Amino acid sequence: MEFALPTAVASLALLIVLALHWRHRAREIVTPQHAIAGRPVTVVLDIADADPADASVRRLVNEAARRATAQSRDAGEIVVLSRTGRLLGRVAGNKPMPPPASNPPASFRRPPASRRSAEAAAGLGSHRGPTTASFDPRERPAFRMPVAQAFDLPVTVRGRIRDATDPVELVRAILDAAGLSAVRNGDAIRCGDQMLIVMPERVDTMMHDALNQAYLAFRETGAPHGIVIGFGPWDPIDVRRREILAPELRHAGPDAIQRMADAVSLGADPLAFIVAPPVLAAPIAPTSDQRRAG
Repeated sequence: MEFALPTAVASLALLIVLALHWRHRAREIVTPQHAIAGRPVTVVLDIADADPADASVRRLVNEAARRATAQSRDAGEIVVLSRTGRLLGRVAGNKPMPPPASNPPASFRRPPASRRSAEAAAGLGSHRGPTTASFDPRERPAFRMPVAQAFDLPVTVRGRIRDATDPVELVRAILDAAGLSAVRNGDAIRCGDQMLIVMPERVDTMMHDALNQAYLAFRETGAPHGIVIGFGPWDPIDVRRREILAPELRHAGPDAIQRMADAVSLGADPLAFIVAPPVLAAPIAPTSDQRRAG
């Protein structure tokens, strides 16, 4: 009896150790496979049937997949469909997505103001030495790349651009190419009940003040809805706070311009693409004419 009890205890301990070992091994095997497989997610873009190989479609598919991945941590393959159910693309949701390629470089920003002192500009002051030619490299005008060259634009848009260095004019040309009535007033564009406030240059500092000015400019127009299109960088927390306090005014970065241009090339409404690619809950069943045509 004294010998059997220690043996039983030892056997029980051995069984517990083996059970824990195999449980740990099973977790090592199953967990990575689950992380790789993920959960398939279907995204339906609110666009008609389009060529999946078209550059505009690929950009919208990648952005829709990027947003779906950000909203679901266990997203596996992202399947993107048109509103009629046509497959537009498949993207592996568990892989890091590249950032949008439509962010224009800072090279088209407005040339910096001259830092020459007021005394030198007025030609005042006594000369303390021989007069020599001098040049302050800080006064050299910065090269300003035409903002229109930073985006992939359809021919119908490029033919309507009057000033390729003006982002406000670029947005107006996109709306005009879509057949929308766009009336410009300074840095604002009225299109229906929407007022678009376009920041004319990249703002690296004092962005808070620039957004305040954009909000005041929107309020002065009296429009019920508006969107600020800027070239950042923005503080997402600050922007979110602004949209909670004033939901009638939304904000979008420079990628909005590329989405609007892509919408024009696909025959869609560019206003619906400013903030994000529009998505539907489910595909719309094709009509009998569409089924016969397909």
